[in-house]
Amino acid sequence: MKKFNPKSLVERGAEILSVDAGELGEVRYGSLLIKDLMEIYPEGFTVEKPDPTYEQTMCLGWRMLNKAYPDLTLEDVQSWLPEDLKKVFDVLFKEEDFRVKESSELSV
Repeated sequence: MKKFNPKSLVERGAEILSVDAGELGEVRYGSLLIKDLMEIYPEGFTVEKPDPTYEQTMCLGWRMLNKAYPDLTLEDVQSWLPEDLKKVFDVLFKEEDFRVKESSELSV
């Protein structure tokens, strides 16, 4: 049996990932962490009913990008053309994570 190492989960959370955004190129990002969600959703977040506001959606995408591009500010992202924002966020939000799993697929 493999020994559980809780510190390895911290390392996994710091990993930088990438996804192809077509004509925009490779987009690098980091996974959202529990602390990100607690700050973005101070009223609480549930996997079953994620209902973010526009501002929360902007924060989700920016935080994912900011992990790979530390100099990128939320104000920078808010200054993008709408079609570029949509392309980048579309590829980021299609990546499988906590938002796309059906509650029946979640395992403890």
